[in-house]
Amino acid sequence: MVRVAKRYLVCELGYPGSHVRYPVRSALLLEAITLALRETWGELGLAAAKSGLRLVYTNALTNIVTVMCEREAAHKVESAIQHVSHFGNNCPVTLTIIHKSSTVRQANISIAKHQRSELLKKRSRISDGRETSQIMAEIAQLNNKLLSYNKKEDQI
Repeated sequence: MVRVAKRYLVCELGYPGSHVRYPVRSALLLEAITLALRETWGELGLAAAKSGLRLVYTNALTNIVTVMCEREAAHKVESAIQHVSHFGNNCPVTLTIIHKSSTVRQANISIAKHQRSELLKKRSRISDGRETSQIMAEIAQLNNKLLSYNKKEDQI
């Protein structure tokens, strides 16, 4: 049995020229990435990369997405992600790769650190008490997740 090496690309969604945040739907975003793969690499590149292509994680609050692909197709997927300009009903979007990882654990640690810093920035701009408490609850969960990862590393 052969182990298939994977790559995890942690991406941040941006909405250029718009302050409106659209709901992140995994199927629509995956379709946009496959269209960009087809435009960038053609049918053969799409066939090579699509077999292991998946969205592993999406968060609508912080606009973070994790794309999983096979190691051999990672370069193709990276370049296609940079060419995604819209998804769904022509919703303008940009995808920025903020971390590349070969393990899910490292990708999750990167996501937790990034989300924590973004939520802290967002909390400072919000005056609504209910939304602030929701953000603080998410920050507490991320802190616990990071602590659990650190405990596991200390045991190794």
